[in-house]
Amino acid sequence: MRILYYIPGNTYGGAHNQVVRLAAPLREAGYDPVVLIADEPGDGYDRLVAAGVETYRATLLRPRATRRMSTNLAVVRGFAPQVRMLERFLREQRIDLIQLHGVLSVDGALAARGRRLPVVWQILDTRAPRAVRLATAPFVQRYADAVLVTGTTVGSLYPGLHRFGDRLVPYYPPVSAAEFTPPDEAARRAARARLGVADDEILVGDLGNLNAQKGHQYVVEAVGRLRGRLPQVTLRVRGGRAAGHERYEASVEDLAASYGLPTDTVGQLADGMDSAAFLRALDLFAVGSEPRSEGVPTVIIEAMLTGVPVVASDVGGVAEAVRDGETGFCVPPRDVGAMADRLERLVADPALRRAMGERSRAVAAAELSLESCIEAHLRAYRAAVEHGRGRR
Repeated sequence: MRILYYIPGNTYGGAHNQVVRLAAPLREAGYDPVVLIADEPGDGYDRLVAAGVETYRATLLRPRATRRMSTNLAVVRGFAPQVRMLERFLREQRIDLIQLHGVLSVDGALAARGRRLPVVWQILDTRAPRAVRLATAPFVQRYADAVLVTGTTVGSLYPGLHRFGDRLVPYYPPVSAAEFTPPDEAARRAARARLGVADDEILVGDLGNLNAQKGHQYVVEAVGRLRGRLPQVTLRVRGGRAAGHERYEASVEDLAASYGLPTDTVGQLADGMDSAAFLRALDLFAVGSEPRSEGVPTVIIEAMLTGVPVVASDVGGVAEAVRDGETGFCVPPRDVGAMADRLERLVADPALRRAMGERSRAVAAAELSLESCIEAHLRAYRAAVEHGRGRR
């Protein structure tokens, strides 16, 4: 069975990463992943192709959070032609099931209905404003045969999803416990050396695309405040660059400089350093996401499996992974003082860091496993095919 993953954005993120990590087990289960992605600046297409995923590009119009009316008027004018283009693509590629990403993918739902294909509608996060959730809810309820949601909290925040019953399938992002492991001392030192961090420094890490929804500035400010009392604390923020967010990245760099943090505090991962290597270097991991942003970030589970305590904004489904006081700390979003306080508590107590790191890995391995993610997707696909068959 050929599944089309319809991913309108080309900046590599959770949706792209999910396809890469699930491609092999899905093929083993009889599902062949195909991706259609926007032909726009970004690294998503190249990384998917490099991972061996069958991927296609097309000009895809989608709503944007902008005050320029002309941008979204073009989306309205091009909507019907785009649905027809998608229908042709589904036919030519002999797609059997489509997985949509985000509540705005109504064009993909209509194209699938035109081809009488089952639809799995995936909702990854809480970025959509409430008005958008209300406006798109009737389309999700009418056209989805099954719904995948990143954690139970996300599912509860979208109107009407409870009506899907067993066809509403929560999952957590796919992360392999074999790939993300607590490092031995040699691996830890090697990773820190690449980041220019001394053995006696306490390294806080932040990893996520360099855009405003990730709230990197709150982490920078929290660590900057700490350095006045605890100069051994340092920070590295790493993430992919996204077109249109250059000003934001520059502002975070300027903020880091104002606190006297190293000049390379903010940037992209160096060649040859992936997220697993970056996390091995850390003593603590911090996530400052904005209030309307996340589901359950993949990198939080990666950090937990690496045995790194997490201090994170309590947004979306983050608290389903970061158990406050157990595997880390959840703090109110945008509350720099609370984040600095929890980081300081962990910096001052190495035994607490070790205990939280050990509990983090145990919880992630038992409750947020790659195997459970695979099974959730297979369950959603089976439910969609069965429901779609009954509807036809």
